[in-house]
Amino acid sequence: MHRDFPLVGAVVLLIVLPLVLLNVSHASAAPDRNAVLDLAFPVAGSSTYDDTYTANRDGGDRRHQATDIFGVKGQAVHAVVSGEICFAPGIDEPMPGYGYMLRICRDGVTYSYIHLNNDTPGTDDGQGGHERAYAPGIRVGVQVTRGQLIGWLGDSGNAEDTPPHLHFSIFDTAFEDPELERAPWRQHYRNPYPSLVAAEARGEVPGATSGAIRLGHRGEAVQAWQEALNRALDAGLGTDGVFGPATDAATRAFQEARGLEVDGIVGPATLAAIETVTGTPVAAAGDDPQQVSDGTFPGRLLRLTDPMLRGEDVREWQARMRERGWRGADGAPLEVDGWFGPDSDRAARLFQEEKGLTVDGVIGPSTWAATFD
Repeated sequence: MHRDFPLVGAVVLLIVLPLVLLNVSHASAAPDRNAVLDLAFPVAGSSTYDDTYTANRDGGDRRHQATDIFGVKGQAVHAVVSGEICFAPGIDEPMPGYGYMLRICRDGVTYSYIHLNNDTPGTDDGQGGHERAYAPGIRVGVQVTRGQLIGWLGDSGNAEDTPPHLHFSIFDTAFEDPELERAPWRQHYRNPYPSLVAAEARGEVPGATSGAIRLGHRGEAVQAWQEALNRALDAGLGTDGVFGPATDAATRAFQEARGLEVDGIVGPATLAAIETVTGTPVAAAGDDPQQVSDGTFPGRLLRLTDPMLRGEDVREWQARMRERGWRGADGAPLEVDGWFGPDSDRAARLFQEEKGLTVDGVIGPSTWAATFD
């Protein structure tokens, strides 16, 4: 009997030890602050950024725990996810000391955009107002979609003495890391850098001319631009809100006269130049300039895919379907966002059924032609 006790103890030890090791292994598995999240890249056009999550700030009193994306003042800034604008200071009150910033909230995660523009074009005067920081219609409570224009990059707040950049951070209430429980760290902040690199790698980056107007666009922004050209050049343009060949030629003439890149695209630099000449600001187009179409098939098939297709051809088709009265599943007019998502797929199939076409949700030459007939 005495010899049996060590044997029983060994058996018990063999049973318990794996459980102990399992618990130790589980307890030592730290949350991954560098996990790649499904985000779109926020800044349109050329930009630079590094992994500065662990960098010291305020003399070492805190860590950065964010990514600074450097660009030029006035570059378009876009929503990395769909969600709700939950913070947008300085609209109904003066700009706060920390400058203009936006937050998008979704499922307990907050995506912050700090140091948005506060200057009038071509200056560093701090007098731009919220219209130069936030895109038209952006305010607390507004729902935005992934990739939507929400504002413009700048240097407001404590970035006035640094190059213009977007301070981008991700605050996730579900993310807890024991290493972040004490200063100089702050709990719940994920590292955005790996997710931004991944977004660029798969090409989910807004175009350099995002929010600009150019040949083929129409709408109020085009009309305002035509009026500005008439003041600046005495161009004699019709102010019909259609960016046709005459408006394109006048735009290029203005750009050439001001020493700008002559491309016919009305972006931040061209808007700043015409404000300098006329003394009157011209609002940017926003994220949804309407496209004039001649009904020509764009050359690629449009369909619901993962990841979703995006482009001007999608936007053009959506705009025409919306003009024809098509709506999303929620009953609202079909969204013209350039993303071929579930609502576009639904509208495509119903439209094909209505027209007696093959019901497959694919926008090919036949469905495209029927859309624009």
